[in-house]
Amino acid sequence: MLTSCAAPDTTEVSGTPGNSAAMTRQDLGRVITSEAESDEGDSDENYELSDDQTVSKAAVATAKPKCNLAKLISMRGTEKNAAPILKACIKATPDKGTFEIPRGTYTLYSYLTIDRGITLTTKGIAEGAPDCTLSNACAVLRAAKTMKGVLSGNRAGFLFRISGKGTKIHHVVFDSRKPDRSQEDRDLCATNAAIGLVGFWNTCTECTFTKNVVTNGLCSSNLIIEHSNSSTITHSTFSNAGTHGSRVADGLTILHAKNSNISFNQFSNNSDIDLVLGECPNCMIEMNRVTHYDNPAGDPWLSSSFGGIFLNAWPGTSGDYTGAVVRDNYIDGGPNKSIGQGLAFGTYQWRSIFTPDPAMIAIGWKYPPRDTRGFTAYNNFVTNTQAGIVINADVKAGTVGDNFASGSTGNNECIVKGGHFRDLYSYVVSPGAGVSFTGKKVDRAYYASADYLNQYPNDGPGCRPRNINLKPAPDATGASRIFTHIMHAMYQEYLGRHAEAGAVANMLPMFASGAMTQLSLRETLLASEEYCGRWLRGQYQEFLKRLPEAGAYDNWCGAIMAKRDSFDGVRTKIKNSTEAVTIRGR
Repeated sequence: MLTSCAAPDTTEVSGTPGNSAAMTRQDLGRVITSEAESDEGDSDENYELSDDQTVSKAAVATAKPKCNLAKLISMRGTEKNAAPILKACIKATPDKGTFEIPRGTYTLYSYLTIDRGITLTTKGIAEGAPDCTLSNACAVLRAAKTMKGVLSGNRAGFLFRISGKGTKIHHVVFDSRKPDRSQEDRDLCATNAAIGLVGFWNTCTECTFTKNVVTNGLCSSNLIIEHSNSSTITHSTFSNAGTHGSRVADGLTILHAKNSNISFNQFSNNSDIDLVLGECPNCMIEMNRVTHYDNPAGDPWLSSSFGGIFLNAWPGTSGDYTGAVVRDNYIDGGPNKSIGQGLAFGTYQWRSIFTPDPAMIAIGWKYPPRDTRGFTAYNNFVTNTQAGIVINADVKAGTVGDNFASGSTGNNECIVKGGHFRDLYSYVVSPGAGVSFTGKKVDRAYYASADYLNQYPNDGPGCRPRNINLKPAPDATGASRIFTHIMHAMYQEYLGRHAEAGAVANMLPMFASGAMTQLSLRETLLASEEYCGRWLRGQYQEFLKRLPEAGAYDNWCGAIMAKRDSFDGVRTKIKNSTEAVTIRGR
């Protein structure tokens, strides 16, 4: 969640949604929108613009920028600052042109600005190619261990800033390197949200962000969208943002958007809210997957979240979702029930964390925040969360159809913020909510009446949930469209193709009964020979620049399938082979 504070309390709050930084994400949006980029983080390097020309940073404004790709490539896989060369390459790209980053991993000490309608992507990858999640083919832009970029007097830790009209980014990995970042940067999260972001989206119209990975934000959010109009965020992965209980962070934070499409994205193991919005009239929010299966932090609670998908309002946003449709999204808290609330509407339960500020009220902010209104939500599937679908008291004029929730935890000993306990259910509507229930399978009778004011599900590590639901979960066959999407998406992700009709028909009943989950299907696909063969071709192309020779599949994949070797072990052997070393030395 996002909060507002003009006179910030610099004490980091543990375990409270949205209080991971004293400069909050909404305040940060106003700062970034109004301030110019500083290159202070690059002051220790010159801009090497061509093989025969090196100019100082002071001369960059008058020099015609050139792009020294040879120098850039020499920095692959090192801790050297690649930001100056990448900035020069971007500046050298004509308006509405394309800059293709050579494949490899590059370290940034300050952020890149992508605007003017240009396209940023990885060299040699078509926009229609599969996404970056399992491929080593996408360029990786990663944070330095200690970021040096400066914004409005504050250290800025994010990697990219997008604005303009028609700007596009596809097939790029942005990694803020949470496990490797310095303690200095981590400590700054308490007072400076700019250090914890991975990316920032200013005012961008008709912009596209597709098939990218944004991961490992320190605090605040992986990506904040300040203003978006008629834009598309699709087929991208937002993962591993923040740490639950301390430096929490959203996967994707959208403050002000309209006429935009947020669809077919994967959200995994973000620690605050996986996807949260403040206003989005005429938006389509569909076919997104939110999962908390893996444990990158070790302790499952540290990689859990307060919520999966939230539509709400902050003091500086309108809460207007007129014409917005929320449908066919899949939210799964995994075996540890690592999501507090699966799908939630409204801000009522969080309002005590917003402190009225006269200066902000003077420019139109409202305390408590405005009502959340105008959305239509149907055919969403929520499972294994502590509370399933929650409709808060400040929701007005919302329409809720058939949504499917199961596996909520019932009474939860963690909910103690208000000094008393609250029951958690698969379906909750707070007294006073203005919502029309139109479901044929899941009607108003499924929804428990509960007041969640000051109640924050998943606000403590000592949860001992019990499985108590208001009514038995409805027949999940109504969610077959979601399950079919999940199967096709995972086949595409891991095998590079759609699932066969027969496989879909066989798996649908298993998904509906709970015998198969997204996690178990993923494990099945990862253990298949087909996946291994596709993965092996990628390794050969990356390191040997050719397809595998006859017998390579039996040799390498046979060893992996028989557990005589591992994917990491085979990759290391191919990378260190004489042939690969010779190719790298050319």
